[in-house]
Order: sequence, then structure tokens, then C-alpha cells
Amino acid sequence: MKRLSIFLFLLIVSPFAMTQTEIFKWEEGMKMYIGTFDSKTNSQENLSKIYSHLVQTPTNLFEVGNVWTINQMDSSFLAPLDSVYLLNKNVLASIILPAGDFWKDLKNKRTKELEQFYATKRLEILSYTDPTVLLNKEFANCLEYAHALNGTDEELLGAWKKLHEEQKKNNGSPETLEARYLSELNSENSLLFAKFNVTVYGWWNCVNSQIQYVQDDNGHLAKEFRTLFLKTEAHFFED
Repeated sequence: MKRLSIFLFLLIVSPFAMTQTEIFKWEEGMKMYIGTFDSKTNSQENLSKIYSHLVQTPTNLFEVGNVWTINQMDSSFLAPLDSVYLLNKNVLASIILPAGDFWKDLKNKRTKELEQFYATKRLEILSYTDPTVLLNKEFANCLEYAHALNGTDEELLGAWKKLHEEQKKNNGSPETLEARYLSELNSENSLLFAKFNVTVYGWWNCVNSQIQYVQDDNGHLAKEFRTLFLKTEAHFFED
């Protein structure tokens, strides 16, 4: 009877005795989460990759390749864009996915998001020295801007004016926008300003709206991430 009791006790405690736990910390909004996980089934590094590249969008990709002034309209952003793209692609490929179709599907969506953003942003940068690259039938809805960038000076200026009038309709300070437009239009670099605005605020915004970004309006991805832990604690940041 005593042997049976010891055997039953070992059956009960053995799953817990075999678990080796570690702590992983991450931030969500105004909260700091502390998650306890089984280090035999996951790792700090892998959880970090899951959170930064699957649950969240890797922001480093979207911080490169952005042109803000007419003096930046060249191909100098290609090298950093290519570098960051390869970095993110390699990280995605190295993630050890948790079990279940949810994580496999999410990885596929993040991969598609990465590929689409990179391909279109690269076209934008290339177009500053060769606008013909924008004459891509894949983006038929945005060909109006592509044709203007490959047309005459009058066509480019006309497309800029039309775009400007559309922007004013949704701007909280249309007077300020109008003043900036007139200042750029009357400058010696008016054609460069036209090219900049039609490319960035015309073509790019049009194409960017077609990229299949991963949506997480209800915080579902964050909730799924928390299920990867044996337990989690949430702490509000102090003011």
C-alpha cells in the first residue's frame, strides 16, 4: 500500500518536476507583462522573435527608405532598405512556430506583408531616377500617377494640382496646405516638388493602401501570444 502511494505521488508531481521555467518580459501599451514559460519547449530568443515579428510589425523596415525632401530623391536608400529586408526575412525564417494553424497562418501573412512592402517601396526609390518602373500593370489603380511622372512637365504639374485639391478636402488646415503648395509651385524647384508630391503622396499612398497588412484591431494577436505562457502577470507603468 505504501509503494502504491509513493507511485501515485510521483505520477502527480512528475509533470511539474520536469518543467524548467524562465521569465520573459514585454510591453503592451501602458502595461508590462511578465510571462513564465517552459524553457524546455521555448526560449527567450524565440519568444522575442515571435513577439517582434509576428505579433507586432517589425518597425525597422518601415523606418528606412522614406523620402522626406526633394534632395533625397535618389537611389541612396536602396542599400539600407535591402539590408533591413534581408534581416527581417531571415528572422521570420528562423522562428520556431508554436503548434497550431494560427501561428503558421500568421507567419505566412507577415511574410506576404514584408514582401509586398519591400517590393513597392523599392519601386518608389528606383522611380526617382527611372520613373518607367512605375508603369506596372499590377498597380492599375495607381497608373494615373505613374503616367504623369512619365509624361510632360504640364502633365506632371496638372497631376500635382489635382492631388493637392484632393488633399485639401481631408486636411484639418487647408489654408496651411495651400500656402505650402503655392510656395513650392512658385519656387525654382517646382518640377522637383511636383515629382516628390506625386510620387510620395500620390503613387505611394495609392499603392500602400493595397498592401495586405496584418490587421489586429481587437488585440487578438497579443491575446494569442499570452497563451504561450504557463502564467502571466500584468503591471501598469507608473506615471
